[in-house]
Amino acid sequence: MPKRRSAGGMLLAGVLAVLATIVTFAISLTSLQARIASIQQVELRFETTAQELLATVGFAGLIHDFKNCVIRGGAEPAYCDATEARAAEALVLLAELEASATAGGVALEAAPILEMVEAYRSRVPQVRAGHAAGRPAEQIDAAVRWDDEPSARAFSAIIETTSRQINARVEGLYRDTFIQYTLAILVLLCIGGWLLFAIRTESRATRDRESQLTAVFSAVAGGLVAFDAEGRIALTNPAAADMLDLPDQPTPFDWPAHVEITWAEASAAGRTEPPLSTAHAGGRLHEELCHLRLSAPSSRPDRLLRVSAARLDLPGLGLRSVLTMEDVSEQEQQRRRIERVARLDALGQLTGGIAHDFNNHLATILYAVDLAAREVESERGQVLLQSALRTVERGRELTDRLLSFASRHPGTPRAERVEAVFTGLRPLAEAALPATITIEFSQAEPDLKLLCDLGQLENALLNIILNARDAILSSGMGSHLRVHARSITLPAGRIGDRQAGATPGAGESHRYVELSVTDDGPGMTAEVRARATEPFFTTKPLGEGTGLGLAMAYGFARQSRGDLTIYSEEGHGTAVRLILPRADATEDRREEPVPPPDILPAKGESILLAEDDEELRTTMVIMLEDMGYRVEAAANAAAALEIVERGTPIDLALCDVIMPGEMNGMDLAKRLLARDPERPVLLMSGYAGLISGEDAESDLPILRKPCMPAELSRALRAALGD
Repeated sequence: MPKRRSAGGMLLAGVLAVLATIVTFAISLTSLQARIASIQQVELRFETTAQELLATVGFAGLIHDFKNCVIRGGAEPAYCDATEARAAEALVLLAELEASATAGGVALEAAPILEMVEAYRSRVPQVRAGHAAGRPAEQIDAAVRWDDEPSARAFSAIIETTSRQINARVEGLYRDTFIQYTLAILVLLCIGGWLLFAIRTESRATRDRESQLTAVFSAVAGGLVAFDAEGRIALTNPAAADMLDLPDQPTPFDWPAHVEITWAEASAAGRTEPPLSTAHAGGRLHEELCHLRLSAPSSRPDRLLRVSAARLDLPGLGLRSVLTMEDVSEQEQQRRRIERVARLDALGQLTGGIAHDFNNHLATILYAVDLAAREVESERGQVLLQSALRTVERGRELTDRLLSFASRHPGTPRAERVEAVFTGLRPLAEAALPATITIEFSQAEPDLKLLCDLGQLENALLNIILNARDAILSSGMGSHLRVHARSITLPAGRIGDRQAGATPGAGESHRYVELSVTDDGPGMTAEVRARATEPFFTTKPLGEGTGLGLAMAYGFARQSRGDLTIYSEEGHGTAVRLILPRADATEDRREEPVPPPDILPAKGESILLAEDDEELRTTMVIMLEDMGYRVEAAANAAAALEIVERGTPIDLALCDVIMPGEMNGMDLAKRLLARDPERPVLLMSGYAGLISGEDAESDLPILRKPCMPAELSRALRAALGD
């Protein structure tokens, strides 16, 4: 009896210790997470404001306007007005920047920036007075010239230093979080070991104490995996089991073969051992960025993790190390978007400044050649001068492209017939392709017209075609390209942040022309696809590519109020889509917004959806159910066929063409039609109809992905016979 009372007391004390530990660390971690989120928002606001301030003061902003005020302010005083307006805008942004820095807990040394802005603003009245007095620009420039290079260097250094200090605060908070997280785990493990010792003393209390331990480890946020001395998994919490898609099995067990954790690019430098080897050996990892890839039988998408590992010195527990994992896929995507915007903006400013100055040089050469042509009478001299003029014109075309990429020059948008665009592009494309690669041009409907600059469009399409050619030739996989045009309708706001014109009202849509270049080449990895439109990013060997082809095509699409998207699966080809505004049938302007097409409701039918992409499958299930359909979903062809074979009533099968496993969507369609020829099958594909072999002769309807809900509803009703 005394032993029983002692065991009960130990159990009660252990439970109270667990609860106190959970509450204490939960409050502490919640506070830290709130502080981290707040500082991250401050960091994002600081970076955004800094980029706006750089653009406002930079060579395409305040400095540009002031130089033009000096040179042309007498005839065009608007440049002087613009200088003062830019200066005022810069002061407002500077105040916002100081406020962000203060909120981030650092002090911004704003004096050099303020000095630069005030220096230009204070000289504007002097420039105006000089022009009013009729002084030449050279004299005015000599009077107001100011060496802004030291301030500009200090400007950049201040922004970089302040940003680094704010980032250091975020990293410090993350370190604190990890330390507290690890301490919480160690404390809970200690308490858990103690409870296990107490539980062994009394058989009746065993079940209750095991449930207490389960509750403790379930309360730990993020994934937790503990390894024993042999490197086997000795302990997991529910978050880790779900994250790694672990089967329900007794511990300890070996690391499952379908789970692969590898270094991400940011953490891979100088590392020779994979993350798991370090964790098994009891090595230390601190919030390292890693890739998580789950192979069959799991169908979950790849994720990004922050992985930490530490050695455990807890005698009696048999645990060597603990691995903690936090899913940061969305945070990393957001961070990369911010970095990409910053890089593109900086590159755009540099490109715009170079092109602007080069245009000035070209203008000087042009005027000098024109004057010389009036003086030279010999035929040979005239020939040479005309050659110089043609060279200047080619230089102007080059700077037009640079300015278009830098979003400083919108080109000359005109209404162009797709058929005429293809007619002009065909000989250029065929001349650039070897005999082993064929190309075809097609359009879904006649008389399609789009609004854009024809020269820039041809250049963008040709760059995309050449990229596809190089991918096919370098891999030895593929032999065919298809350039296809179709009309699509997107609701207001779908590309709203890239619209420079009037925004359509609520309940309105814009019609676009989608020009897709599809190849049957090697396709892209997810990492390459994510970076494909970054300037200077290329997978080609050194010296064989600039990495500007898709970047300039992307810049052209954005400047034309459109978009560029890439659909690709490794081993199955790539489809690059240029989405451009549709032109009015009679004028060189964009079509007016149109009412959105109606979504045709279901009539109670049941649909079998076979789609391997988990996020897309989940979204489509919700959308189809909203239309009124009953939905049976499968992650691959084999699972879809199993649903049919067990007798589930299905009125229509909606299948993706490209799916993993022994059967693709076309194979599944043939099996389903062999079982029931009367049951309709509708295929989906991200490629523009580029299906080879016997499948190309199939008369099954193929729906292009992505498609709008109204288009999907019409395709379903048509397949069902309505």
